[in-house]
Amino acid sequence: AGYSPNDPALSDPNKAWYLKTINASKAWDVTRGSPELTIAIVDNGFSLKHPELKSKVVMPYNVWLHSKEVFSQPVDHGTHVAGTALAIANNGKGLCGIAPECAFMPIQVANNQGLMTTTSVLDGILYALYQGADIINVSLGMEFTGTLPKSEQRNLQDYHFKEEERLWNKVMEISNKHKAIIIVAAGNENMLAGVNPMSRPKNFIVVSAVDKSNNEYRKTGFSNYGDYSTISAPGVDIFSTVGDKKFTFMF
Repeated sequence: AGYSPNDPALSDPNKAWYLKTINASKAWDVTRGSPELTIAIVDNGFSLKHPELKSKVVMPYNVWLHSKEVFSQPVDHGTHVAGTALAIANNGKGLCGIAPECAFMPIQVANNQGLMTTTSVLDGILYALYQGADIINVSLGMEFTGTLPKSEQRNLQDYHFKEEERLWNKVMEISNKHKAIIIVAAGNENMLAGVNPMSRPKNFIVVSAVDKSNNEYRKTGFSNYGDYSTISAPGVDIFSTVGDKKFTFMF
């Protein structure tokens, strides 16, 4: 039948294009998630007062403060990702998330200067695993300066960052024991996804980005790609939640 909630932005093709691209309405006929399923978003920070998110928050955590004090950053990336995944459906506001009925575990891994480290991301993922999250989304990645030749990228992917690779493989083992799914962004450097050791564990779902420039939905100019990429999804002009009440486009 095609479940169609009353969120007003769904009728705007520029705002809802990515939901139509992935056939979200057909998926919603099967499931819209469940409060018994928890999606952990590991990101820079969150605005937990947003009406699309505040009623579904469970076990928030700030890895730097070792407390439930979670706050937003100047670039409100975490809130935007959370809304894309989880914003409430059929409430007559904004746009809805992909899994609007799931619970939301916000995990802040950036400090008040916006700094994120491998250790803080690791702490956030482990917190989510041991608090029972079913799905853990990590839309973060390494940054490289300049464009590296493909041969150098291949060398990095195959022979470097091996200690970190072993670390993330251990995290994969823990996630398997907890029956949790870990999803990570392929990265935004237009490089091979495997240069980032967090993309190498075989059971992580690594997501590249496609755009809407044509009917074939080609890779965006910035997205990482290659053998370590598991799947692709819309990654530009995504309309979602930011701040305490707002919505905006990102990427």
